Amino acid sequence: MKSLAEAGIAVLKNTAISLDAAKITDSPIEADFLSALLSVGKGRCILVKDASIRSIHRVAVEDFERHNRVYLAPQVPVGPYRCDFLLMVYDVTPKFLCVECDGKDFHRATQEQRNRDNERDQWFRAKLIATKRFSGARIMRDPYKCAREAIRELVGGSWGDDGAPA
Repeated sequence: MKSLAEAGIAVLKNTAISLDAAKITDSPIEADFLSALLSVGKGRCILVKDASIRSIHRVAVEDFERHNRVYLAPQVPVGPYRCDFLLMVYDVTPKFLCVECDGKDFHRATQEQRNRDNERDQWFRAKLIATKRFSGARIMRDPYKCAREAIRELVGGSWGDDGAPA
């Protein structure tokens, strides 16, 4: 089996490194959300770049600390869709959360967009992937609150107000 590096999977475990979030996301609100996730995660969030759902799972399986971590990856293709962020925790089995950062120009502005988003959410639910949506305005107002909310939804509320595991 190829190593993670040989497979082209970049894993950033040290979030203190300089990270230009704008280079690995598609919008300023996504960059703000990613920076907030890494800050709120306080070293327990592992960023997996250029990922697929399988590579995120593989990173977790190879990580001896996996029970104490949240794995996150921006712009992950999942079936016919792409998640702005795919978050995963690994307990006995993996649990996934697709986070969508919805700018008003791209989501929920028209009935057609709402229908498309609803179909997409149903597809994810059928694959046991929860979906969480944040409006761009909400992320801009308080990206850290959004990040804490997403992590709590994924891990079942076991992270404290400061983002650290309780």
